[in-house]
Amino acid sequence: MATISPHDPHDLLATLLAPVLERAHLELVDIVVSSLGTSQAAVQVLVDHTPNHPLAGRIDLDGVSAATRLIDEVLETADPIPGAFTLEVSSPGLERPLRTPAHFVRFVGTTVSVKTIAGSTGDRRVEGRLQEADPTVEGGVVVDGTRIPYSAIERARTVFVWGPTPKPGSGPSKSAAKRAGKMVVPSEVSGTSSDGPLQHVPGITSHRDGGSGEVTHKQIPASAGIDHEEE
Repeated sequence: MATISPHDPHDLLATLLAPVLERAHLELVDIVVSSLGTSQAAVQVLVDHTPNHPLAGRIDLDGVSAATRLIDEVLETADPIPGAFTLEVSSPGLERPLRTPAHFVRFVGTTVSVKTIAGSTGDRRVEGRLQEADPTVEGGVVVDGTRIPYSAIERARTVFVWGPTPKPGSGPSKSAAKRAGKMVVPSEVSGTSSDGPLQHVPGITSHRDGGSGEVTHKQIPASAGIDHEEE
């Protein structure tokens, strides 16, 4: 996992935003900065509730709105990104990236996918149950019996796991029929079990004009999180 650089836009934003969000019981999950210096410049921020958030569970639209206000205040004060850009704040979706030791510790016992950096020993892609996670960056994780130091991880994410496949020839139960069109979200993914419709929290996007300082906001469709590259 890379060392934080104050000159890297991603790391600079993370340094500025993480403590502000944490004080509001909000977790900075990930930041993606793209096309800076062009008309397509964008900053995507994924946020979630911290495990000790009073509401618990996954973040809702009110939580995303609160995070957007806090992030706007930081950007207005610190002005860390030159020029105009679009800011999108949303929930991480079902399969969320794992960037820090705290992320891994939080998801011990769930299924994860880890890709190691080029030149690492063993398979570069390991997917399985996250059995152990050290809380310090000097440590590492154990995935399906394979120990991987944090320093060897290029990227990692949780993996959404569907429920067991029905036996051949068995039809849906009465309760399942009543829930037609709905899907059960396992607790390892959502943080809380739910037999309601599976929905992603809509995000909020704003465009910051680098010249006038004007900020415009609008709600965007529900997001499934940052797209993962084919590995």
